[in-house]
Amino acid sequence: MGCAKYVRSSDRRKDMPICFQEVRLPRVFSLILLVVLSWALSANLSAFADEITNFDATIKVQPDASLDVREDLTVRFNTPNRHGIKRFIPVVYNRNGNNYTIDLKLLGVTSTDGQYVPYKTNRQGRDFFIIIGDPKKSVMGLQQYHIHYTVRRAINFFDGAPEIYWNVNGNESHMPTEKVVARVVFPAVQTKSDIRAKAFIGEEGSTKTTPYSLELNTATFTCGKLGPGEGLTVVVGLPAGLVNKPTEWQEFLYLAADWWPLVVLPAITLSICFNMWWFLGRDALKRQAVAVDWEPPKELSPAEVGTLVDEKCDLSDMVSTVVDLAARGYLTIREFKTESLFFLRNKDYEFTLLPHSEKQAKSPLSPYEQRFIDAMFKKVRLSQTVRLSDLKYRFYLEMRHIEKGIYQSLINKGMFLQSPEDVRQSWICIGVVLFILSFVFGPVQTSYGVGLIASSIIVFAFSRTMPARTRKGCEALNQCLGFQRFVKLAEKERIRKLVTDDPTIFGRLLPYAMVLGAADQWAEAFKDLVTTPPDWYISNGSDFHTYSFVRNMGDSTRAMGQTFTSAPSSSSAGSGGSGFSGGSSGGGFGGGGTDSW
Repeated sequence: MGCAKYVRSSDRRKDMPICFQEVRLPRVFSLILLVVLSWALSANLSAFADEITNFDATIKVQPDASLDVREDLTVRFNTPNRHGIKRFIPVVYNRNGNNYTIDLKLLGVTSTDGQYVPYKTNRQGRDFFIIIGDPKKSVMGLQQYHIHYTVRRAINFFDGAPEIYWNVNGNESHMPTEKVVARVVFPAVQTKSDIRAKAFIGEEGSTKTTPYSLELNTATFTCGKLGPGEGLTVVVGLPAGLVNKPTEWQEFLYLAADWWPLVVLPAITLSICFNMWWFLGRDALKRQAVAVDWEPPKELSPAEVGTLVDEKCDLSDMVSTVVDLAARGYLTIREFKTESLFFLRNKDYEFTLLPHSEKQAKSPLSPYEQRFIDAMFKKVRLSQTVRLSDLKYRFYLEMRHIEKGIYQSLINKGMFLQSPEDVRQSWICIGVVLFILSFVFGPVQTSYGVGLIASSIIVFAFSRTMPARTRKGCEALNQCLGFQRFVKLAEKERIRKLVTDDPTIFGRLLPYAMVLGAADQWAEAFKDLVTTPPDWYISNGSDFHTYSFVRNMGDSTRAMGQTFTSAPSSSSAGSGGSGFSGGSSGGGFGGGGTDSW
């Protein structure tokens, strides 16, 4: 058989079949050949890629500070199934944290001999795209394209002196460029020393410079081969007065276009808030002239009156419940001196819960009032007596529930459709969301951030006016304001008759006068007419005067408010800068890149 013959190796290797060696050598040579071909193919792949053999740009400075740009591109297509090129130019830059937009207007795309070349344009993010070529036709070999466009707002002014800072071919191309020539043409100057010029080449951020030549009306820049991602950026400084700076009105229009979110977002927010207030936030009845009324609405407690008047349940409104409960026969209040300081006072107050009586039966408790009494006496049910100092640090948990109970009581009585506090909080939450979004979008574009902050302020301001009273609530409000006016304007004889008809009127209606801010006038009105304190208040003094009594009640309610809320402490690039200082390749206006498609 063919593999039966063996050869003895002189270097003492093992015997090996001759047929194995004959097969092994061709495989090794095939592998080496494959590696060499792969290397050669990869080494010469760039020779077959599409490339720009010449990029010739003329940037003409117009007297009105616009630029007339003509770009002549010669492209060699080596890749099959190509249709043309895509030229993209940034039109939105970042300046001072906000967008800076230049006005680019494409005038046309032609071949070198002036023949029309199909193209279409679109905006993609910050870039203006010019897609040149016919998608139904393929191109190969050398093709020439002439692109003509104008640009406004692409000249910077420093102390009135214009500066052209222009990225000629862009640093985002995927195609290499054999040669780039850029000519900046401007109105003629007196001497070349009036012109400053500089040019940068390389990748974005490169400060490598390239030579240039100057004439009285032209600066010419030339550079050799540039790889993908490399570009030519030119800077030309001209004397002041050579180019007309845009007028203040033009600058304002440009600024408004860039900063439109600062105006539009607050305007939209204001419009929405105003319309919401107009249809949902106004009272059902217009405010009318208030007639004098000697009693507040009988169906409303003092806490509810205070809340109805300003659409907010204040601490003083809630505390007035204690005085009202005493006036209605549910408890008594005793003032006494104490040796220890209590909220910087040497007074304390003792509350005694009274047994059920006929007086109580005529004025039943609402749910929030029952909760108030339960919270005051829940740990002293046997003695039925509690001191104000004993309620410190343990009543505060109930205040939020009592506040909600007062709002709910007004809703149940038809004064509001929704809790005013819930309405305010809903709008405040919207304002907070807008404020947070300002920090999200602000770093992206300053105008969005500032516009959202202004919008949040508008929402916060409207949140106070959004609660609305019903028709019944408006009628009750007028009666409350009528009683307030009565207190301030009441005649002595009228008060005397009221005291004669109802000796308890002073103490009974005192909590209403307190929540309406008319307690002092109430005391003055009953001066010399009431000589004994109400039966529900026990004072440690001997003489009684209405004014001193009201003042003591004010002190007591302030002390109650501090006590009820006391909680224990817990542990627990279109750069605006000059191209001559800090300039680099990729800076300035223009740029973008060119690719085949």
